[in-house]
Amino acid sequence: MPTLTIHDTDPTGCLAFDLRDILAVLRPYAENADWEVDHADEDFWATGKDTRPIRALVASGERVSGKILSSLAEDIHQVIWGEFRAFKGSATTPWTIVRAIDSSYFEIETNDDEVVALIQQRFHCVRAEG
Repeated sequence: MPTLTIHDTDPTGCLAFDLRDILAVLRPYAENADWEVDHADEDFWATGKDTRPIRALVASGERVSGKILSSLAEDIHQVIWGEFRAFKGSATTPWTIVRAIDSSYFEIETNDDEVVALIQQRFHCVRAEG
């Protein structure tokens, strides 16, 4: 799958967006998908008002609806490490994968041209890889 990396930063050099912003851009597709949240290559790490529910989701390995994930993302200020895999219906292969990489950038891995277009329209510093 091709990969986009998003590097938009604010004037202080911090990321100018987070998971909730990506999910909002992909609405309604993201809300209609089922999501798995994982730690990828590092331990899952997020900061915010209340990260316990999303950490419990990582520990359980269960899939949740996109609406639930969007709701959980509202309480998160920053995802430092994490992988979010979206599945359509009963598919076993993810439709889209979103990865937070060391709070430095996000990767979006997908074959969906609509997702690519939406990401490129919304974010300013997007690089295509692969």
